[in-house]
Amino acid sequence: MTWYASLVGGQNTANFYNNFSFFTLLEAISLFLLFKYSSFPSEKVYAEKVTFLAKSTLGIYGIHDFIIFLFNYYEIITINDLVALLSIPIMSIMVFIVSLIIVLLLRKIRILSKVLL
Repeated sequence: MTWYASLVGGQNTANFYNNFSFFTLLEAISLFLLFKYSSFPSEKVYAEKVTFLAKSTLGIYGIHDFIIFLFNYYEIITINDLVALLSIPIMSIMVFIVSLIIVLLLRKIRILSKVLL
């Protein structure tokens, strides 16, 4: 729809690219239903890994914007470096891994481990 609206309007439009749009709601509901009704080979295998990541998500969320800022400031990787189809997933994975490592290191500090856990 965005492509068509941009084509008809003669300029780039972001009318449908909005966090509070109907399409974002539809995407969130679809993703929720996908995970709700999908079955994994063995829940016991994944339960420990999911629990580990679940304990780290608040810390990852809190620090990921700073990591993105550092990547852009030191030009480690930016979205404009490669084709967006490659650079966005690569940068996302790198930000996630670096954020997770920092959260794990912060957990080693006694005072912070009470806050992070």
